[in-house]
Amino acid sequence: MKTLILPGFSIKNKDWAEHISKELSPDVDSEVIYWDHWKTGVATKNWIEKTADGVSEKYKNQKINILAKSIGTYVTIKLLEKESSLTNKIILNGIPLEDLSSEDCEHYSILKSIPKNKMLFIQNENDNHGSYKNVCDFLHKIDNEISVISMHRNDHEYPYPNTFSEFLIEEKQGILTNLLKELDQIGLLVGEYAITGSGPLAVRNLREPHDLDIIVLPSVWDRYKVKYPVISERFETIQIGNVTILGEGSHFTNPNICPVETQVKEAEILDGHPYVQLSTLKLFKKALGREKDLNDIKLIEAYLQENR
Repeated sequence: MKTLILPGFSIKNKDWAEHISKELSPDVDSEVIYWDHWKTGVATKNWIEKTADGVSEKYKNQKINILAKSIGTYVTIKLLEKESSLTNKIILNGIPLEDLSSEDCEHYSILKSIPKNKMLFIQNENDNHGSYKNVCDFLHKIDNEISVISMHRNDHEYPYPNTFSEFLIEEKQGILTNLLKELDQIGLLVGEYAITGSGPLAVRNLREPHDLDIIVLPSVWDRYKVKYPVISERFETIQIGNVTILGEGSHFTNPNICPVETQVKEAEILDGHPYVQLSTLKLFKKALGREKDLNDIKLIEAYLQENR
């Protein structure tokens, strides 16, 4: 599951966001949202609403986590107002109470509709944009059951990747079970598809799955592209909830490494679901060569060595 990092207003928050993203990796799959005014130097009048609209549109068929700081917490609020069902877990750091108008503050009442176990609030004790005490008083007027973690700092910095990670990470098998339930609702049959990406690792409890990537036979792709929109960015995909059907252009469908038909035919059936063989997945991971892929290769090799 993707975690979006929504930083503070000024460009200096770019370093914070990128550092947190790096610290969370590889356990948490995160993406930094870069504000447009960091490039242009000027924030447009409705930039917060436009940003919320953009995020809502991009991730409308998915569940996401949000990790926000300062003005990023207000962007989160506007996003929740548009589509509260979009979010899974929410972390709000440094609510800038001193910088918000009374009208802005009223919008935070949407938090009352979010389950308490899905939210984490962190406020530095003497944050100059809003002290821990003042933010607690503010949030308790919305819902007196909201709890806020106090950090002993006197600034607006929030370098707490371990705290973020502990809240965001769930049990590997628990996440996979939920993803497989989503997959089962799609109506695919064994012999039509295979689970790839992090799935073959997750089913062996080697690492956490963030979402579920699958490959399907060409005839199955043709069937589903009529039912669901095809997204063409770096490569073609069909997004159904947290399940991604990988299409043309994806590394995992590259016929020069292993044709989709072969991967599906030779898939291993584990607990009723077909998974791309680890030896085949290793070839794709090697071709990709990213840091997380190299880490996965080590996990695969160690597992295969132990289970020869």
